[in-house]
Amino acid sequence: MRVKRYLKLFWAFFRFSFEAETEFRSNLIFWSFENILWMILGITSIHLIFGQVEAIAGWSKNEVFLVLFVASLFHDLCWTLIFRNLEAFSRLIRKGELDNALLKPVNTRFLLSFKILEFDHYVRIALELFLIYKYIILTTGYFSFTNVLAALFLFICGFLIFYSIFFALTVTNIWFINLANLIDFFHTVKDLGGKPIDIFKIKRGFLYFFSFVLPVGYIATFPTEALMGEIEVSKIVLAPVLAILSLWASQKLFNFALKYYSSASS
Repeated sequence: MRVKRYLKLFWAFFRFSFEAETEFRSNLIFWSFENILWMILGITSIHLIFGQVEAIAGWSKNEVFLVLFVASLFHDLCWTLIFRNLEAFSRLIRKGELDNALLKPVNTRFLLSFKILEFDHYVRIALELFLIYKYIILTTGYFSFTNVLAALFLFICGFLIFYSIFFALTVTNIWFINLANLIDFFHTVKDLGGKPIDIFKIKRGFLYFFSFVLPVGYIATFPTEALMGEIEVSKIVLAPVLAILSLWASQKLFNFALKYYSSASS
């Protein structure tokens, strides 16, 4: 029943956000078109790079395209679901409006994370799903539901890991109040994850760091390996462990930080 309640609440957020976005249809169309242009620029850059080389860290052109589209899907889902909410957190702290969220009869973290949804990424998400399917066929020559399920599992775990990291960083606004450029940091992390992490093999410490400490491999590289049927079992086993630890640690930090929050009525 609790899960059903939160699904209904999420659906209410979805409807409210959709109605708010479609009040200004020209704005929605413009940003949807702009997002498509960014994808075209990403595709063009890879074509330019592979005009000079045959492979990047052992990854062929089609494989790198697959990484790009999985990373783009991660980016668009982050913007659709959580980034606008995380951006708003600093304002809530500065204006003392966090009180309203804390007093609501609902999980505060859920409310703060998913209240506002964006809709100008949906066209690109649909295109990315099509291109992922196309490049699975181009890369492997077949389509395996088992590989897709393994990739989806890794992708969800990666999303939970980085949602937790982003949420934890956002929570530090309680102490630092007006942290700037957090979204820029999130984009930097996403950009790191948008490349095959084998490029970091030149420094073994870097490869270990980006595989397990700040595991950007779970953004796109490991899901892509799963799509190609080349994923190591250890990466699949580690994924839920990292996801659960990240969720737990970020919640502990949130609970601790709330003790230092000075409400509007203080």
